[in-house]
Amino acid sequence: MDVRAALLFVHLVSAVLGVGPIMGLVVVARGGGSSPAVAISISNALLRLTNWGLLAMVLSGLALLYQAQWIQVNAWWLRIGVLLACVVGMGLGLAQSALRQAKRDPSRVDSILSRVATLSWISVAAVVATVALMALKPF
Repeated sequence: MDVRAALLFVHLVSAVLGVGPIMGLVVVARGGGSSPAVAISISNALLRLTNWGLLAMVLSGLALLYQAQWIQVNAWWLRIGVLLACVVGMGLGLAQSALRQAKRDPSRVDSILSRVATLSWISVAAVVATVALMALKPF
């Protein structure tokens, strides 16, 4: 396996296994048949996983660009994809901040979980748009 194939493998695995669980975060934060305490605990675990997955995806993407001698760095699909990755990171960061707030103020757990679900949906939409851009390279 050459370097590019190995980097692409890491990039795709981190996208699927690391960033993919964001949809699970939506389900858990919406209730998913569990108590609020369980939902918060599972949401925290999923956020840790997706944060590391997003970091691995961004780093492997940068390594792919470096390996290709930055040829596509001026492509608009890539620039928009990077911006969308920032949106995902921001959504996950705000969700993590909201969950920390739930620990400080247990009376607002339901509204906080609703906020986490909304932020997760925004992150899901950004991931879907990023995948479309990376696959189609429309411009």
